[in-house]
Amino acid sequence: MTEQSTEQNGHHFHASEQADIYLYLLMEILDSDETNQSAVSVTLMVGGGVVCGELVSHARWRGEMEEMLQGVGGPGPELVSKMLQTVGREAGPRKDDQLLSYVHLRKAKIITNYRATLESDEQMGPEFPLWRTRLADVQGWTLGRPA
Repeated sequence: MTEQSTEQNGHHFHASEQADIYLYLLMEILDSDETNQSAVSVTLMVGGGVVCGELVSHARWRGEMEEMLQGVGGPGPELVSKMLQTVGREAGPRKDDQLLSYVHLRKAKIITNYRATLESDEQMGPEFPLWRTRLADVQGWTLGRPA
């Protein structure tokens, strides 16, 4: 596949087999929300598995991760929270030429099986408050969650 370049809001994106430009631009929109409150329900195929959840900005994911760790107790969460703050401070705000490379979900569910009854299909699998994967690992996606 030949590499193509698309410019959107001053960011350059090189379309290749590594990432989907539509998902990337949706992530850009969420990351540009300064309130960090925007979210979009998505279903992703990653590594042959299906994951659904709310696509959120990196800043929102990081903030919620820090909140979760503060509620755990003991010295471990405090150290991890400090690490997250240090990484955020060192990395600083994303530069215009820096590409997004991770997908961030909240209320993520990894669908491992379905249980069907006469009334409905129930999605079965573990749920996680926060989930993150490399954008390059997403093999397919759609808006919304499976019904």
